[in-house]
Amino acid sequence: MTIFGWFMLPRNARFWLAVLAIVFFTILTGASASVVRASIMGVMVLVARQGGRLYSVKNALVFAGAVMIFLNPKILRFDISFQLSFLATAGLIWLAPVFDPVIQLWLSPKATNKTRMPKLIYGVERWSITQKFIEILVTTFSAQLAVLPLILVYFSQLSLISPLANMAILLLVPFAMLLGFLIGGLGIIWLWGAKVLGWVLWLILTLKIKMIEFFAGLPLSSLEMQWDWIFAIIYYLILTLFLRWFYQRQKSGILVEKYATDN
Repeated sequence: MTIFGWFMLPRNARFWLAVLAIVFFTILTGASASVVRASIMGVMVLVARQGGRLYSVKNALVFAGAVMIFLNPKILRFDISFQLSFLATAGLIWLAPVFDPVIQLWLSPKATNKTRMPKLIYGVERWSITQKFIEILVTTFSAQLAVLPLILVYFSQLSLISPLANMAILLLVPFAMLLGFLIGGLGIIWLWGAKVLGWVLWLILTLKIKMIEFFAGLPLSSLEMQWDWIFAIIYYLILTLFLRWFYQRQKSGILVEKYATDN
């Protein structure tokens, strides 16, 4: 919408063009379940801004899941991509606030006074490379704990090295995405310029692949572990009860006071 604004287009036109861009991106990437889920949530961001309403990521996730299941109920049981994408996003929404203050206090010495704790719980302060690593750790643990039972049920493997691998690799992801976007647009008007950027992108992607291969080759990088569905159900019941307890305590301010006092 910002780019369309450079061309002095009216707000309504920018809104519809942005929606069409999301739809085009979804089709271009093959409309996998994870992309469709993200696209629906992205369109809801635009709808909220267009209507002057507040955007709730929790409501957007539930709405996206409901729409996708309504259109194709089979994905709830047979589409692993949908299950992993939905639960990983849920982990980022509900589990990240659990890990964020703990990891902040563990890795950031300055994050020990009471006045900063409420901000840290909601992940507002992101100002240094240390904070970026903390953010990656928080998102990694949150997403992986949310999908752990499915990984063990479907793939029978538990990765022990993934947090470290993510810290090394995720810093490169924004640059790779940005260059990919620029190459796609620049290639339409200037082929040689796109080729130059393409070589830079190739270097970044090659580095990522080599890093992945390095971490995957480390001893005990993963363990063979098979779970049945009954264990997965029990896991999610316990996790749900824990999150219910956590957010009830957080509302009363007990956890914020406890972390600040103990540290």
